Amino acid sequence: MSHDATDDRFAKARHLCEQARAAETSGQCELADQLFDEAIRLLDKPPHNGLLADALRWKGTSRRDRGETHEASDLYQRSIEVARATGARSAEAHALNCLAIVAQRRGDFQSAEVLYDRAATLGIRLQDHQLLGMIGQNRGVIAQIRGDLREARARYEESLRAFEIAKNHQAMTWVLNNLGMLYDTRGQDSASEQAYARGLDLAVKRDDKRMEGMIELNRAHLRMKQDRLDEAEASCSQAYRLAASRGDYLNAAEALRCRGTIERRRGNCDAAHATLTLAMSLANQCEDALLSAEILRDLGKVCVARGERDKAKDAWQMARTGFLNLGASADVSDISTRLDTLR
Repeated sequence: MSHDATDDRFAKARHLCEQARAAETSGQCELADQLFDEAIRLLDKPPHNGLLADALRWKGTSRRDRGETHEASDLYQRSIEVARATGARSAEAHALNCLAIVAQRRGDFQSAEVLYDRAATLGIRLQDHQLLGMIGQNRGVIAQIRGDLREARARYEESLRAFEIAKNHQAMTWVLNNLGMLYDTRGQDSASEQAYARGLDLAVKRDDKRMEGMIELNRAHLRMKQDRLDEAEASCSQAYRLAASRGDYLNAAEALRCRGTIERRRGNCDAAHATLTLAMSLANQCEDALLSAEILRDLGKVCVARGERDKAKDAWQMARTGFLNLGASADVSDISTRLDTLR
């Protein structure tokens, strides 16, 4: 094949990847899959270059964001293999970061930290500040789960500054969403609302349906805490609609968990139990260890309200095991306190 033909193939594949990423952001996930597959087909023949590693990673992230964790992991592993074979060190670093996110979702924080270290080492050598910002915010999430809110806030704010300088509005949206959750945990409702509002504004302007849904969902949790159940329900319904339109099982599970909590708060415990059971099935399918533990806690609350103390005990014991495995000390303490009430 001539150099011109090869260059044309790479240029066409790059354009297809750009179209696929735009389609995925706007919620056209089936179209995104088709475009990624076409790009990968064009690239997966000699001579290979780092763009194939990028395309595999981008497709993996599209799948990961919809809760297809196993498929995403396979794509990231292949991306790393191609990156190493072609000497694409930047692509390798980004794929290692993505593989760390998969380990983090599965609750394997030890493996996640090892992978983040490897990605960060490459990122420092390459002076890839945006990658380092992503790694920082991902480690902030781990710190928040473990209850180290000061560390989490420091990592989020450092990442936000880096993304603001780079004018990376997509990444800014991710960090603002995380900051909103952190402020909510600390009881700083006004700061939480401001972070969500800023993040939602960026998401809507970018037509980023996934992040729009995630922020709406977190706003729903904040409003539930404030006993604003009608507003919480509106945000929850919008989040579920956006997730369903994308075929996003993970955020659909999150939205169902929210809906189940609203149903319980309104006294409709049978409906809440059915909703949370469905949410649990989706969370397990997506291999999200934290979400599964959170739903088990909520199921325990419903069982108590229904007078099913033994079932509540079973759910909370499983939740405590899940939180223990994650190192989520505050959640373990909360579940232990709840179990004490059943003695």
